[in-house]
Amino acid sequence: MSLSNEIRDNAKKVHTTEMKMSIGEIISMYKDKEIIIRPEFQRLFRWKKEQKSRFIESILIGIPIPTIFVQQLDDGRWEVIDGLQRISTILEFVGILIDENQELYPRLALSKTKFLPSLENVTYESFEDNDKQEDSNITFDIETKLIFKRTPLSIQIVKRESDETTKYELFDRLNSGGTPLSSQEIRNAIFLLEKPEAILFIKRLARTEEFINMIALSDRLNDTAYNEELVIRFFVYITNPQKVINSSSVKSFLDDYLRSDFQNEQMEELEEKFLSFFETLNNHLDYTIFRRKNRRGVLSDFKISKFEALVIGLINNISQFNTNSECLKEKIALVEQEQWFEEFSRQGSMAKKRITSFIEHAPEYFRC
Repeated sequence: MSLSNEIRDNAKKVHTTEMKMSIGEIISMYKDKEIIIRPEFQRLFRWKKEQKSRFIESILIGIPIPTIFVQQLDDGRWEVIDGLQRISTILEFVGILIDENQELYPRLALSKTKFLPSLENVTYESFEDNDKQEDSNITFDIETKLIFKRTPLSIQIVKRESDETTKYELFDRLNSGGTPLSSQEIRNAIFLLEKPEAILFIKRLARTEEFINMIALSDRLNDTAYNEELVIRFFVYITNPQKVINSSSVKSFLDDYLRSDFQNEQMEELEEKFLSFFETLNNHLDYTIFRRKNRRGVLSDFKISKFEALVIGLINNISQFNTNSECLKEKIALVEQEQWFEEFSRQGSMAKKRITSFIEHAPEYFRC
């Protein structure tokens, strides 16, 4: 296919339109539940107070605000897919931002900024309460509020007739700069509307005590929802590990599993296997089984190769902990010395080759 044909074919998948809306209109839409933000699935509060204050400062002194991207839903509402921190900072400052428990966030008091040091401790109060404020120096006056509410924002709307994969790709690319979202954070945001039960199910399992104890991830990995990605990987490895071999990348097989293979009817069975697996491991072993030791005997952080080998190898052998636990413990301790594991678990090894080796050798290796 020629370049021009490729451009034409893919351009058909994206339908967007741009419009200007004032901050006051955005506030009204949020109050009327016509615009959706999902703080539980995106990095709402990665911004510190100083960053939020600088953003409010930018609005007040007329510094251009980057475009906000929203997805038009089937019912006409908008879901924010890029610009959530900007929108939510405005809503938090005004005092109407609701969290996932349907509770108001505390009203934001600003800190002083480079150009507006007088913003120190300033809050936004409603017009009705403005005259009641004893100290007018720490609240917006009416003139400043009107400037704030009339500031226009550029909104890019991804229309509902766009291709299903467009939102994911757009979200991924928009977050490729600055502090990028992880693949799982993007996956959560995109699939929340497509398969909300699946995402909530995965998030719930990722918080189970035995699972947390065994994987013992660093704060950095937990902050990027890697624990939730491991839940999906577990499902793929126990149901169809061949999907990894037939996919172009880890991102591809995880996305495809959620989009095509995950069925709500399977949740009870998947949960039973997941809980049984990690409860058994937690009863007999500890988090070190998913670590590797260097030549000096120092433990590494969590290693995905150990996780993959143990899940693939033990899922059908896990009951042997009831009859021959010492044999399994010894095999787990020595698995890194196996040629099929060592050769494909070096740094830089491709997931496809590694999983292929584990499928071929791990189930038999862990059979006692």
